Amino acid sequence: MKAVITSDYSSVDVLEVKDIDKLEISDKEILIRIHACSVNLIDWKI
Repeated sequence: MKAVITSDYSSVDVLEVKDIDKLEISDKEILIRIHACSVNLIDWKI
């Protein structure tokens, strides 16, 4: 699966798209597929 990974809060230059193995989940967890998302102004400022 593809994942966007970052190691710290900074500009978009630190974002990396990587192929990773599918995550193993337990009986008490769920795995959610996100098709789209947005970042609002408060998220951006954090």
